[in-house]
Amino acid sequence: MKTSVVDVRQLNFGFDKGRLLFSNVDFSLFRGETVGLVGANGAGKSTLLKLLVGLHEKSSGKIQVCGVEQSKKTLSAIRRKVGFAFQDTDSQLFMTTVYEDVAFGPRNMGVSEETVHEMTQAALGAVKAEHLSQRPPYKLSGGEKRLVALATVLAMEPEIIVLDEPTTGLDPRARRNLIELLEGLSQTKLIATHDMDMALEICDRIIVLNQGEIVESGLPLEIFKNRKLMEKCHLEQPLCMQACPVCKSQEA
Repeated sequence: MKTSVVDVRQLNFGFDKGRLLFSNVDFSLFRGETVGLVGANGAGKSTLLKLLVGLHEKSSGKIQVCGVEQSKKTLSAIRRKVGFAFQDTDSQLFMTTVYEDVAFGPRNMGVSEETVHEMTQAALGAVKAEHLSQRPPYKLSGGEKRLVALATVLAMEPEIIVLDEPTTGLDPRARRNLIELLEGLSQTKLIATHDMDMALEICDRIIVLNQGEIVESGLPLEIFKNRKLMEKCHLEQPLCMQACPVCKSQEA
């Protein structure tokens, strides 16, 4: 039986002037699965991720993470369970060296410096970035920054990883390295992305967000074969499917 680690129920959220960006949003994430969150620009993907970790405050509804209901009192506990990799890596990397950036989270947990070092080395090893340890973040390439930003998340040993457009701006080789890294992580993952080919390749399930509503959720191939759904939500099929005659003949 599947165990849910995130449950969102009747979530409502509005920025200002009474306008709701999300209305009665419901979804769950199950332990160990990789879920792609897709939608056109402005659909609310980044905002939904930030709501999960309390960077925005919901208007109403319930967000529960690993059995803990989100509130002001429980935010620190929830942020220990959910690691958030921002779309803009420069928002996540601000220390003088890569090592200090990755060590920042563990240090704030109040553990010994020996434990901080072990957690930092383990996180850098997980993304194969040990050689970048003493480099200043501003001198890293886009792909290297993505790896280090992910290492800052992994250093906190979260149960759930939330990623906002992780392949944006990467060259093909860096993109492939990141995809393979994500495939190898055992944590539950929620990935907001426009990279439909990546989503088709590594996601167990796709959630489609359109104008503040979840309009569909299902297996990646079934979602992407539904041309009417994709057009309605202003999305493109994965390039690999656009070039596949067999896939085209099976479209809904």
